[in-house]
Amino acid sequence: MNFSTFLSANEKTAVDLAYKDTLKAKSVDVFEEDLTQVFHLFGGHTFDGGTLRIHSFWSSLFWTKICTNFFPNYENKIHCFAFDWMGRQYAKMNSEDLLFMLDPATGQTFELEVSLEAFFNEDLVEYKAATLATADFNELQHIHHFSLPFPMCISFVKPLFLGGDDKDIDNYQLADMEASWELDYQLFCKIKDLPANQLIDNLKIG
Repeated sequence: MNFSTFLSANEKTAVDLAYKDTLKAKSVDVFEEDLTQVFHLFGGHTFDGGTLRIHSFWSSLFWTKICTNFFPNYENKIHCFAFDWMGRQYAKMNSEDLLFMLDPATGQTFELEVSLEAFFNEDLVEYKAATLATADFNELQHIHHFSLPFPMCISFVKPLFLGGDDKDIDNYQLADMEASWELDYQLFCKIKDLPANQLIDNLKIG
């Protein structure tokens, strides 16, 4: 695969030091050739100030487990390869060129109708603003001056599946990505089987 178009349009930082020693910590035999190439080229790197980050071999395994706990229909079927500034995870279906975006704030997954190569060279170049919501990211950066270390994201104070507003600047917060996913998971488990018009007054998380 050739990622020259993607690289020419996106600014790459040095690999995050916390992930440098784990890039080859797991056998690459776990991954198919295309994802192995992505992790060798970009694993642990951040692009454009945190709008997109690429998993290492280790963090892919770690986050695939978290994602498939939230979305069990994908267990043993996908591997995560990247995540954006909102903590949304991007994954590839095993043995197929199908990509998905997994969003804890909505409790939904979305199929991306592109190949892995086209995702990098087209969606993250021609359609980057829409794919990664870069206007929202830039506005938040201008107001709050967020810094996004590799394990952090900007999450919703009130998830969208609870009626949170993605246009409300005050509904965003800097968060540890793992803690944010866990909180959204616990909240989502409590409401996913409720009737669509059910009024939710109070939720307690143990």
